[in-house]
Amino acid sequence: MTFHRFIEEKVVRIFWCEHEIEPWNPFCENEPKTQIRPTENIIGGISVKGYVLPHKSAFSSEAAYAKAEGINGWAAQQGFYVYRGKRLLLAGDWLGLFRKEEYYKLVRIKIDLPNTLDTEWQIDIKKSRAYPPMQNRSQLESYAKAVRSIGCEVYRHRGKILKQKAGTSFQPLWCEKKKDNKWSFVVNREHDMIKQIKSMALDNPEKAINTLLSFIEETLPTKTIYINEAKGEESQLEPFMGINPSIITDMMRTMYDNQIKTGKTSEQAKAYLKTVEPFNLFEDLIENL
Repeated sequence: MTFHRFIEEKVVRIFWCEHEIEPWNPFCENEPKTQIRPTENIIGGISVKGYVLPHKSAFSSEAAYAKAEGINGWAAQQGFYVYRGKRLLLAGDWLGLFRKEEYYKLVRIKIDLPNTLDTEWQIDIKKSRAYPPMQNRSQLESYAKAVRSIGCEVYRHRGKILKQKAGTSFQPLWCEKKKDNKWSFVVNREHDMIKQIKSMALDNPEKAINTLLSFIEETLPTKTIYINEAKGEESQLEPFMGINPSIITDMMRTMYDNQIKTGKTSEQAKAYLKTVEPFNLFEDLIENL
């Protein structure tokens, strides 16, 4: 890996026990679905180029995916790849700018340094470590954020590209909602499937409810929720925040009345509601029944 660019350019050939070593290119430039970002030149004659590798399902073959993983695994191979004169100094490191996260594992960014920046980048004698100076850190961070954002989207959507045809629009079942730096997901009530289930409920309400619950269970955006939580940039909206309390109270009242009809006392009915999610979050409303 250290000399892979020299081997690829046929500048050198390396043998081990009479077997010629093949180069390992971390950027998978020959994979059709690899997204290659524009090169950006930053202070000091440094060039930066980002690569977002395909999702596993979009690789040309399982063998190609396995090879791209490298010896340390996908999560460990993400990050910057720092070269000096085409020799790899540092492989898969965010240089203290970011943490390694599962959802950025498809992102690899090439940094080409001239041989005049050894002191500024604190390149040691063995040329196995490098540290970017302050004048480059903000530029690297800005570039990397853009590439990481693309990589995160590929990871979230499992490599699928949503193509909008003329006159049509994509219908998500879940919509992300943001309010006051807090996020949540809501079911898209305008989705055609929801409309069909409403019609189904007229003739077969039980089937309609089970169908709706199945789709909610199977399509819950757990991966996106995980990513949002891990980023920590915004907090999750608390359940029923901003919802009219009467919606909750009406359902509470129905269940409360049903408990009374079964012979429960008012206190017993209220105690029961305090054990039922999500009513357990609203003890003040329960006490006012």
